[in-house]
Amino acid sequence: MNPNEKLFLVTRRDLAIGLAAAQIVHASIQWAIARPRDDVIRWINKSNTVVLLQTDGEVSLQKLATHPSEVFREPDLNHQLTAIALDPSVASKKACRGLQLFGK
Repeated sequence: MNPNEKLFLVTRRDLAIGLAAAQIVHASIQWAIARPRDDVIRWINKSNTVVLLQTDGEVSLQKLATHPSEVFREPDLNHQLTAIALDPSVASKKACRGLQLFGK
């Protein structure tokens, strides 16, 4: 993980905006608790930049989840994949090129 890079949080455009926002929060929390505490603190101190994005649906989100990431599956939606947090890296930045900003 590169502490100078942005954390990319991606959700699905086919979800209602409030639901999608909650899914992004879930994914970011999962990302933070899955990483060593020192790595998260180092990232916060050096970057602390997040980018909120959206993709078409579950299939396109699943393709992004092949990169180092944490996925969130919503229990209230039959455990559908609803959001991911991609590790801060150049590879994540490239993987997210072309995605639309969240809420657009």
